[in-house]
Amino acid sequence: MTELIADVGFARASIGELARRAGVSKGVVTYHFAAKDDLIRAVIADVIDSMEQYLEPRLLAAEPTVFPERFIAAYVTAWAGYYRSHAR
Repeated sequence: MTELIADVGFARASIGELARRAGVSKGVVTYHFAAKDDLIRAVIADVIDSMEQYLEPRLLAAEPTVFPERFIAAYVTAWAGYYRSHAR
């Protein structure tokens, strides 16, 4: 769904197109997600989880409580790296 939304936007993303891209029936999608809003919530949760998994180890390695200035640099660098590797 993330790819579909990136390609056409949320308003134009249909459950039917999502099912087609996933290689499943529309019924399978609607069984798991009663409404399009439920599906977008799952996509958002997945994106946030992806951010957390990428950023957390990089920020913890900067030892934020010991070297606050290093943390700021690590924070900016980590976000830039995340956006580079997750451009869509």
